[in-house]
Amino acid sequence: MATYEEFEAFVQKNYKVFLHADTPKNFMRFTFPMPPNGDRTQLLLVGPGSSKKLNNVIVLSPVGVLKGPKLIEALQTTLDSIAGGLVMIGDMVYVKSSILLDNVDANEIDAPFAVTAMTADDLEKKFVGGDEH
Repeated sequence: MATYEEFEAFVQKNYKVFLHADTPKNFMRFTFPMPPNGDRTQLLLVGPGSSKKLNNVIVLSPVGVLKGPKLIEALQTTLDSIAGGLVMIGDMVYVKSSILLDNVDANEIDAPFAVTAMTADDLEKKFVGGDEH
């Protein structure tokens, strides 16, 4: 896979992308079936990376609204996470990962999606108490 347009087509073909007022500009929003059997889902948002040098996409999955000690603990908890880190958009905290498109095949996209979704789901359970949305 070489371009964001090919990645976008892959996501639209394999997932039901839907619009929502809270979706950041140029991002797609969809639910990702949680491993191992897909009986639960986690919200993912994907969009183009802003780097002109890297051909990458950003993967976000919401954790919830975290403030004060909970936010500090969540930031410390993600130190060892392979999913990336935490970012805040408005008052919502997300797990953020990135996929470099130059070196990824279509069949390798679900793994970063799964890691991001599982990390966000675990943090959501620990710090928010479960699904907010």
